[in-house]
Amino acid sequence: MDRLYRILKYFSKILAMVGAICLFLMCFITFIDLNIRKLPFHQFLGGVVELSELLTVTLVFSSLAFTFYEKQHVEVTSFVELLPNFYRKILMRIQLFLSVVLWSVVSYEMVLKAVSSVQMWEVRFGATIIPIWPFRIISAIGASFLCFALIITFLQNIKARPLHKTTIAI
Repeated sequence: MDRLYRILKYFSKILAMVGAICLFLMCFITFIDLNIRKLPFHQFLGGVVELSELLTVTLVFSSLAFTFYEKQHVEVTSFVELLPNFYRKILMRIQLFLSVVLWSVVSYEMVLKAVSSVQMWEVRFGATIIPIWPFRIISAIGASFLCFALIITFLQNIKARPLHKTTIAI
């Protein structure tokens, strides 16, 4: 289980780098588009808004697992800290179980959408035609990695040897 945890953490770092590239591309194409509009020809890059939307979704989903591993997500623990340790652990396990269920459904649906998107070579029509399927694949992989991370954390928590210190976000 420890080895699987390390492997998933490594690949989640790679996915986070993909998210960082998406963020850079969003900034870069917006910068170029705004500066081209200031030229005397008043031209613009077509599809910047559509591409930025796809890059935003990809950025979020590709960074989820890494954010979980690094404990950089937002959590409010004021209520949970008032509980005795026994009840806190029970509540944490319930929360992890519900998270696993939720992200299993989300990941499953995203993988189905990605597969159907690849099969039909789905594109987005706007100012330019942009293929959607690569963004769907990366987003599905990111959501699946978060689901796997939650499953491993839940199983380790049940064994009472958590690899990843987890707190409850309520």
